Amino acid sequence: MVCGVCFSVVAARIAGMIGCSNLPASGMTLASLLVASLVLLKTGHTGTTGMLAAITVATLCCTAIATSGDISQDLKTGALLGATPSHQQIGQIIGVVATAGVISLIIYLLDGAWGFGSDKLPAPQANLMKTVTEGVMAGTMPWTLVVIGIFVTLILTALGISPMSVALGTFLPFSLSMTLVLGGLVRHLVDRMRPEKTEHGILFCSGLITGEGLMGIALAILTVSGHGSAIDLSRFLNLGNIGAAGTIVLAMVTIFLVTGEREK
Repeated sequence: MVCGVCFSVVAARIAGMIGCSNLPASGMTLASLLVASLVLLKTGHTGTTGMLAAITVATLCCTAIATSGDISQDLKTGALLGATPSHQQIGQIIGVVATAGVISLIIYLLDGAWGFGSDKLPAPQANLMKTVTEGVMAGTMPWTLVVIGIFVTLILTALGISPMSVALGTFLPFSLSMTLVLGGLVRHLVDRMRPEKTEHGILFCSGLITGEGLMGIALAILTVSGHGSAIDLSRFLNLGNIGAAGTIVLAMVTIFLVTGEREK
């Protein structure tokens, strides 16, 4: 955990901010979950019913935060392109309704394929929410640590360090923290060597994220249907950690090549 914190701080200092958005969805969701759990506990709504109610409140808050952030970005982009705001809002409503149904099915699909909390689908944020909810409802919440975390956040903010980087390092697995560091290093080097090409790297990495998500869904479908072993190449070629490290290096080199392309 300590290594994860250190690496996340380094990544945040190099890249300026983890990710391309300053939307505090995770932090506000956990805060709403904590408050909702306390209110439900004090009003006598405990047990499984109370925990489900707390999670529901946190889910609504998270959805509202994420949707409002997306809409604000889309309206800003539309204003730059000369789009009609009312038409954009109609499109947003259609998108929210359609996405709600699709995401629900994907959640059930992923859980059926690997199960949340397993080695293949650890879901660290979901486990953190589970820990907070059960801790408050069962009266085992370590409030001393919560208060310490609040003061640490205030101190880090005063020092100009992103508290989110430290928070991520405390509950995200080291494998994810390390990739954040490497991504921050690549972004830092590209900004220094080819600042005018930074947007090329952002678009390319966005495609990598989308491709990874689609591939995960495809693998989940194959696993649920019982055909997951059909594309399991580890039976013929298993390079282990060396292969994983080589793939990461290849991705980093590819990003440099993409950002080095000349305008045609």
